[in-house]
Amino acid sequence: MNLADLFKQRLHHDPSSPLVTYYDESSGERIELSATSFANWVNKTANLIRDEMGLSEGEAIFLDLPLHWQSLVWVQAAWELGITIVTTPSASLIVTSQANAHNFSEVELMVLSLRPLGLPCNTELPQQAMDYARVVPGHPDYFSGPSISAERTAFGAKASHADLIHAAQQLDYPPQTRLLTSNTALDQETLVREWVAPLLALGSVVVVAGSPTAERIEAIASSEKSTYLAS
Repeated sequence: MNLADLFKQRLHHDPSSPLVTYYDESSGERIELSATSFANWVNKTANLIRDEMGLSEGEAIFLDLPLHWQSLVWVQAAWELGITIVTTPSASLIVTSQANAHNFSEVELMVLSLRPLGLPCNTELPQQAMDYARVVPGHPDYFSGPSISAERTAFGAKASHADLIHAAQQLDYPPQTRLLTSNTALDQETLVREWVAPLLALGSVVVVAGSPTAERIEAIASSEKSTYLAS
């Protein structure tokens, strides 16, 4: 099984239930995406990466992003294509936030606003940058990707699809775990604990950004009927 298969397994198990719920305490945002809605974003993004950016299996992207519902879309879209997520900007494509866009001079630069509801950027971007919110809507929400080996590298230099799934299996989350996290990192450990493992459990994830207090975390965990994972 590869990570694209794992996502499809979760999607087919319960397409209408929440898969990703995102809170931003700094803006008051709350957005909830069912497995079907999330899959539509993944499919559009995978088509964007392949058809507009020209990337294919075996290439790499650098995600200069925090843990966010849209960064999880990009993670899954990359894996659907057999593309590796790397930890340095020496990649075929750099994906960053509007706050960090001017840190890069590469031509292949995709910028996410990270504003509520996935709105377009509201700051001036580098001339070579593309605004994700403006270019992704025109892409199809159906995607047929390549047949990906479980040994294809998924993250960093060595971690394969099979490696990440094996690491998630060791966590042994209960069935249909609804996991809440206030972590902000987008690294291999986080993706295993807070994305791959919930998918494996046919569960879901609640991401709370914006430096929530302990009391607020407890309140959200209670209202979302989730299990809190400390950051």
